[in-house]
Amino acid sequence: MGTLYEINQDGTGMRQVAFDQENDWYPWVKENGRVMYSRWEYTDNSHYFTRILLEMNPDGTANRSIYGSNSYWPNTIFYAKQTPGNTSKFSAIVSGHHGSSRGGELLIFDQNKGDFEANGVVQRIPGRGKPVKPAIIDDYTAGRYPRFVHPYPLSENFFLVSGQMKPNDKWSLYLVDTFDNMVPLASSKTHLFEPIPVAARKMPPVIPDRRNPVAEGGTLFIQDIYEGPGLEGVPRGTVDALRIFTYGYAYRLNGSHDTLAIEGGWDTKRILGTVPVEEDGSVMVKVPHNMPLSIQPIDKDGNALQVMRSWTTAQQGEVVSCVGCHEPSRAAPVARVVMASRKAPQELTPWSKAGQPYGYGFKREIQPILDRYCAGCHDGTNPDLPNLHDDTEVRFNAKAIFSNSYMALHPYVRRPGPESDLHVLTPMDYHTSTSPLFQMLEKGHHGVQLDDESKRELATWVDLNVPYHA
Repeated sequence: MGTLYEINQDGTGMRQVAFDQENDWYPWVKENGRVMYSRWEYTDNSHYFTRILLEMNPDGTANRSIYGSNSYWPNTIFYAKQTPGNTSKFSAIVSGHHGSSRGGELLIFDQNKGDFEANGVVQRIPGRGKPVKPAIIDDYTAGRYPRFVHPYPLSENFFLVSGQMKPNDKWSLYLVDTFDNMVPLASSKTHLFEPIPVAARKMPPVIPDRRNPVAEGGTLFIQDIYEGPGLEGVPRGTVDALRIFTYGYAYRLNGSHDTLAIEGGWDTKRILGTVPVEEDGSVMVKVPHNMPLSIQPIDKDGNALQVMRSWTTAQQGEVVSCVGCHEPSRAAPVARVVMASRKAPQELTPWSKAGQPYGYGFKREIQPILDRYCAGCHDGTNPDLPNLHDDTEVRFNAKAIFSNSYMALHPYVRRPGPESDLHVLTPMDYHTSTSPLFQMLEKGHHGVQLDDESKRELATWVDLNVPYHA
């Protein structure tokens, strides 16, 4: 996959600065020295609508979303460039996941107006004075003309762009503006793309490198996990710890949501460890650098209260900070000193006894629990009962192989699956207490009493979207 790198003018010093499982697109240096780019996400969520706009320092630090996170619209954001003279405004192409390849509508956005769906839209071109409504469909550009690619903002009101006015037209160059004028500049028997004005740009300020080349990792600092909509309504004191894991991305053409699990995730998960949360909801913990980090707040029994379905990354020596859980990108820090900031960062408690992260899957973690507690009755002799003993692997479809016991157990647990609601989920919507399996065990099931470690393993398996292959 194409991701982002830095490199010196003479070709030396190449170093990766983004660590994502899908393509990163179109980095653009803003007038304040920050870099905006589009990120494509396939992570346990509605994948047709996940090309969001992010911003970072050139060294990869201070990376955060600035438009479209947890939003169905814009379906995709391509070719985003800052409006000259205004670092909060940008123009971009809004297109669909399927259909037209990156061609679509030309829109102007202002982050200061909002960053969710159409909240930050200034206007569509053409479309002066007309409202822009977020149409939530996959093939967003089907039948929509004019269609644009490669917009280059010249000012607040004027843009160079490559346009196609109607089907089968050659892509030609246009000068368009916010007053709905579209002036043709050049056309050809072939397509014309990527107009760039031959003019000097003022050199943006150089943001100093904030990485520490000798640091062993990074630091994650959350001021108050209860701030923001992610845990809205959850009583204080409910969050006992954070479970932190990383994604083990599949090799190209060798993994998708229907090969690793049944109604599970797109990627394998490797649990890095857990860390206690302070009484005031704050936490500061050392984390590995240069890898995607996903966070789940868990209760005292090890059940996830919310699932992140995305990731953040710490550069070497960087302190990555959040106000709370899924707070808006423009949220201000809490105005108080928190407990976690008064002491040294905590160490992650490793998940495995070996102390190393490893892929989490059904065969190693869950089947031994079934053999210990369930297989005595659920052994296949009674056809009316799920057979949780038969670990024979069989072909589920053209690409996937799972065990019979996995296929027998998974219908009894709820999980987001690979295509869940892209908006921030309601807290505890997929808490294990909502699953028939855990309700049955809590009520009492023929005297079965799982030990605490087995309960936590089962809960973790569900919270990670029931992975079979690790």
